[in-house]
Amino acid sequence: ILMVISAILALVDLYLQKKHLKGKKIPKSAVGHRILSVLMETITKEEEMRIRKANEEFENEEKERRRREKKK
Repeated sequence: ILMVISAILALVDLYLQKKHLKGKKIPKSAVGHRILSVLMETITKEEEMRIRKANEEFENEEKERRRREKKK
């Protein structure tokens, strides 16, 4: 009888140790939101760079056009 009780207590002890060592798990939804927000931030920065580049090109073309008009 004592061996059965000690075996049960050993199993309970192992279960509690396993549960204690697991720690907190991050929910999948939280991970998904972080990844999605990083992706959206990256896309937004890329779009911003494209818009800036297009604006700079447009401004340079306008400057060139004005220079040509002044020379005439």
